[in-house]
Amino acid sequence: MASISNREYYTPLRVPRSDGRGYDVNNLELLWREDERTNPVDQNGEQPSRWKASLGAHLRYQLGTGEDASPYILQEFPSGYELRIQPKKDKVQAYLYGHPKDVRARYRTPAEFVPHLLWLISNSTDRNDCSCQFCVDMAGREVQAEARTGRVAFASPSKDGQRLLSGSPRQQPQQHPSASLGQPRPRPATSPLHPGMTGRFNVFRIGEMVWYKHAAWRLGVVLKFAPKASNPNPSQGEEDYQFLLAPLGHSLIAQEINQQNLVKEASSMRPFLTFSVPDITVPELATRRWFTDVDWPKFLSPYTQDPDAARRVRKLEIIGLEASKMAARQINGSFSAFNQLPGTPVTTVPNAHMTTGYGGVYLGAEMIQLGDPIRIAAGDTPGEASPTVMIVQEIVISGSHPGVHDSLLFRGNIYQLHLATTPPQIAAAANPAELCPACLEEVAFRNSLIGGGGTTGAPEPSSSRWVWSPLERDAVRGEADVQGRFYVTHKLMRVIDPARAAAALQQRTIEDAQAYLNYRMHSGTSNYCGWRPGRAATLGAAVRTMLVLPEGIVEGEGS
Repeated sequence: MASISNREYYTPLRVPRSDGRGYDVNNLELLWREDERTNPVDQNGEQPSRWKASLGAHLRYQLGTGEDASPYILQEFPSGYELRIQPKKDKVQAYLYGHPKDVRARYRTPAEFVPHLLWLISNSTDRNDCSCQFCVDMAGREVQAEARTGRVAFASPSKDGQRLLSGSPRQQPQQHPSASLGQPRPRPATSPLHPGMTGRFNVFRIGEMVWYKHAAWRLGVVLKFAPKASNPNPSQGEEDYQFLLAPLGHSLIAQEINQQNLVKEASSMRPFLTFSVPDITVPELATRRWFTDVDWPKFLSPYTQDPDAARRVRKLEIIGLEASKMAARQINGSFSAFNQLPGTPVTTVPNAHMTTGYGGVYLGAEMIQLGDPIRIAAGDTPGEASPTVMIVQEIVISGSHPGVHDSLLFRGNIYQLHLATTPPQIAAAANPAELCPACLEEVAFRNSLIGGGGTTGAPEPSSSRWVWSPLERDAVRGEADVQGRFYVTHKLMRVIDPARAAAALQQRTIEDAQAYLNYRMHSGTSNYCGWRPGRAATLGAAVRTMLVLPEGIVEGEGS
């Protein structure tokens, strides 16, 4: 790689517009403790140059330039923005100051500043169009107040955003192989409720890729959620919320046809693994392995130049549908970790070197955190149809080259759900104290139906109990062995098929929701992509609105 000092290697980018307020030392000294003050840094030095090169790389990726284009570098920070350093106990941290929200507003990484930079180089002067954390805070204060009084915090979709793109997904569950084991360790406490969730073990989480119903099923990404207007004081049930979704496709197409974000209820959404991605029908795209292999500006040029406006939009909608399929396959084959744990690298995983522990990971379409139950292959265990889960105690990336198929590892206890019909079977069940709340909620729901039909419609003996039986203590599984998140049956069924769920409840039978889910990477339509530096980088140009993760999720090194 060329040195950053070799400016001839880069294509310089200048940002003519700025909203920077500058760094006011006097105000900061009044507001901050002395030990939190920052120091100036040579704006032409190595650290600012690395930031500018990183911002250029992000812009190059977001703008979808061809692979042959030279790297971008920001010529200067926008006027009024200044990189400063803050000495820490064990390191010196650089922050970018200048956002007008607050004198203490600071971007911790180049990736955090990218959404604001994209807004600055756009034609928009509406801060609602910027998805950086500080603009969202500024624009969202009034919106949040409206949400508390019962008005939904999202704009209504435009007519262009309502257009139907044809193609219906098909349900196609697959099979999966088994894997290895580890050594006993105590179970950590379950992670607290995260701001990216409506409930700790509900179905949809911020940043996840989902299907949504518009007329046909389409693909999108969850950007945020808010209480319904009819219920400003929601419970933890997803039926009390509305979700803001960014349609999947390509940002250039979305801009050309003015495709807007959409507001959907949980009943009109499905987890990504509910359906399989249809085949790509455009020959020029079907031969490409990756979404990012396509030179999209060049490929779209003939379509965007069509003088017939109606025909132009119609063709671009079709290409947008194909782009969403390509993006979904690449996203499903990718992962990015967040919330690096203090004290890592760690060495608890056998045969792993230079391992780093994390609090969570976006694995394909889904967000997984410590304490979550995940579906794994049951192997040769009898009763393979019963859910087999690992309660995640540890998430690590091993090796010096993340992205290798075996570099992402999960550690935890493995359990299988089954109906115990004898006292010895019940006695051998896992201690409830070692189970996560989702697993406890699952058996509590199932046991509430015993005596009225069980799973087959025939009354079960009153002595029967649904239990989780331990299969392996402190097992280790690789990325390829993880089939996806485990969803609590009645919560997922209320989303997938509310009428069927209500009928099953009335008949006191159990409709196993896990049977409605595919296994990640086993539908034959996803190529393995591996590690990505963050969720926004994983999504890339597939969405028009750049994803901003909620407070509490920190990506990148040192997170």
